[in-house]
Amino acid sequence: MEIKLCDISNNLTKKLTVFAALPLFLFGLLIAGITIFLLIIGGPSHILNIGRASIWHNTALVMSLISVSVLVYAAVAAIMNRLAVWSYTWLGVVLTGYIVSLNLVLDGRNIMLSKITDMTIITLSLLSCLVIFGFIALKGWRHTALTSIGFCGSLGLSLCFFGVAGPFQTYLGLLAVLLGLIEAVLVCIFIRYSDTVRFFSIIVFSIINIGLAWIIEAMFRSAHPGRDMGQFWYLATLLTSLLFGGTLCGLPGQFLRKKFKQINKMSGIAPEK
Repeated sequence: MEIKLCDISNNLTKKLTVFAALPLFLFGLLIAGITIFLLIIGGPSHILNIGRASIWHNTALVMSLISVSVLVYAAVAAIMNRLAVWSYTWLGVVLTGYIVSLNLVLDGRNIMLSKITDMTIITLSLLSCLVIFGFIALKGWRHTALTSIGFCGSLGLSLCFFGVAGPFQTYLGLLAVLLGLIEAVLVCIFIRYSDTVRFFSIIVFSIINIGLAWIIEAMFRSAHPGRDMGQFWYLATLLTSLLFGGTLCGLPGQFLRKKFKQINKMSGIAPEK
């Protein structure tokens, strides 16, 4: 799919808009599914009784390898100029899933598979992310905003996962479904409406993430009264800066693309169709 500079809504039908919004809801639904699973077996402390090897580690390892494959494929598609607009949010969610999976795989371990394999996977991941985001940044801030929404929205929802998998607060699993649905609706609004509405939707995303950071930190402070607010400020700042910083990265990319087009016209090179 070819995409025009700074254009989103004209390149996405209503069906593709819903498809672009779907991953955030599915991410929240997945957290709810994990919550129900843990509730059935009696909590996270019983998960090691399911098998001799940790189901967390094995599942996370498989998800990590699948995520790397998706990122590499998307990077190749970006190089070929065939990375679709609807895939931005999916890639953001895949990257979040990859980070969460790596956290589970490497929990208490020095290596994932072997040192050479680990370095290869990490290198492929970083290069793929740079290629993908570089491609999207050249399309303009609306494109980088959609990518940042997918990544930061699911990253905020992942806090619910750690609240479920750690202290086992089951209400966080249900909250993740509700917030995932709200975020999916916000993605649809971002795609279909004006820039002013898009700006406010990004603000709402940041408020949701800050609220989640507050809930998670309050949960830990209730268990450890002497805990300070430093972790909350760290999470809130990280999630907010990634969301707005990722969005603003599209501005210089948009400027560079316009300059390249002007240079091509002046030099007599046919513009990209």
